[in-house]
Amino acid sequence: FYFADARGCNVIGVAKKKIGDRILSDQALKCFFSPLPVVLWTLFIVDHRCMTAGQPEDDIVRVRALSTICKEYKRRIGQDRRTYATMLRNKLESQRCLPFDSSIPSQYSADRPPDLYLYSAELEAFEKLGSFRKVAMALKDEGITEEFLLDLGVRKS
Repeated sequence: FYFADARGCNVIGVAKKKIGDRILSDQALKCFFSPLPVVLWTLFIVDHRCMTAGQPEDDIVRVRALSTICKEYKRRIGQDRRTYATMLRNKLESQRCLPFDSSIPSQYSADRPPDLYLYSAELEAFEKLGSFRKVAMALKDEGITEEFLLDLGVRKS
């Protein structure tokens, strides 16, 4: 697929090695191509294997996709943000889409939002009750906010 200009490469935020990109430079062809609306890309990526399977090999693409989705979430305000968040929650609440930090080995590197706690959650008082997983700190490093994670269904405490 093509981007209308170089800015589009950064907006999408997926791994270029996996999907690839080209800049449309022939001005005569611009009328045949238009930038992909972010909502359409979001609907595509939330159903993509990298966001549903929870496999370790998809970690880089998953975090980049979540970062891009969160940027779009932060850009929206009011009812528009709530509508976008509801759409995301409905699509992702049953998917292994959020990476987690854990010292216990697992075949998955991501889990469903309702099964995880915020990276800032204080869970030490509950250690004797079982093991609880937190969203990976890598998400914070990528600018993914706790407000966004809560809207996806991650538990506060």
